[in-house]
Amino acid sequence: MKKFNLFLQDDKTQGKVSSILLFIAWAYEIPDFEFAILDKVMAFIGAVALANVILLSYKLIEHKDLPSNWQNGIAMIAATMLISGLLEVGAPVEDPALRVFFFFFLITVITYTAIADGVIPDVWRYVTIAGAVPLLIALGEDVFVGTDNLAILWVGYLIFTVGFPAGNYVAWNNYKE
Repeated sequence: MKKFNLFLQDDKTQGKVSSILLFIAWAYEIPDFEFAILDKVMAFIGAVALANVILLSYKLIEHKDLPSNWQNGIAMIAATMLISGLLEVGAPVEDPALRVFFFFFLITVITYTAIADGVIPDVWRYVTIAGAVPLLIALGEDVFVGTDNLAILWVGYLIFTVGFPAGNYVAWNNYKE
């Protein structure tokens, strides 16, 4: 039974599987299938996978010269994104108020990606940042000004959907304890 429980696997396995699940959940959002039950299941999987990817990310960069608050900060961000994702699962319609959490998450992703040089291959770091920056701009405009810029949002989302999970997967695949 332990063999099939993701959360009882070693960190490397959890990191790789969570990255794959995150990619699947985020990629599912792109065509907008509109199957209510499957939408909620994929949102749940995405929320849990994202929280796990964030939580495990500290182990990838712990050898870097980081301030001591990073270990607790990453755990807090993982918890915040899990709660935000689960609130989205339980909401009957998308709540624009939850976008501020993803905005904050993008700021931390850009910082994490900059720190992860030599951990995440450069191509995936650049792809992640190339997706995160337009998302950050679009969500910042939405959160602080109240306007939507869907074109830049979708471009960023497509790039980020590939870059962030793939970069973390490759980093865990190359990880040596």
